[in-house]
Amino acid sequence: PIHVLLVGPPASAKSLFLSEVLRLRGSYPVLGGTLSKFGLLQVLVAERPTRLLVDEIEKASGGDLAILLRLMEHGEVIYTKGNVSLREALHCSVFAAANSLRGLPAELLSRFAIRRIDAYGQRELEDVMFHVLIHREGLGVDEAHAIAGPLSRTSHDPRDAVRAARLLKAGATSVAEALLLLGF
Repeated sequence: PIHVLLVGPPASAKSLFLSEVLRLRGSYPVLGGTLSKFGLLQVLVAERPTRLLVDEIEKASGGDLAILLRLMEHGEVIYTKGNVSLREALHCSVFAAANSLRGLPAELLSRFAIRRIDAYGQRELEDVMFHVLIHREGLGVDEAHAIAGPLSRTSHDPRDAVRAARLLKAGATSVAEALLLLGF
């Protein structure tokens, strides 16, 4: 299996990439900060994913990372505690995302193909906002331009455009009012 780690600042579409991989059959998502060692083992053994998607991997605990390391290195999960012993072979690729590599063990990082994602430039951000507003939020072209243009100059996060669109749908009388309600 190939293991990929996306590293970049918040709002650089790492989670969006993982959500697209999730559409592939055999994919299973987990969130680094909410993992437990036993919970991760249960997911791996019960679901037997071919792709494990770990968002915010830098927030996972050492025990969880040890399970991932064994999975990535040997294609198996092992758990032994008291009278409970578990060993399962598993062919699974790990796709993960992190804002930073800080705190992640070198031996885990060496198993990943690490891809760094830069923050969007202003023009790229405007394009991303525009397409998200059209394709995910269902806005018309004029409304999408009216939100994406100004926001891409004052915000660095496409989620602000989504919030503006949702305020507009929820009753804001204009794009200007939605942006004003968001503090832009």
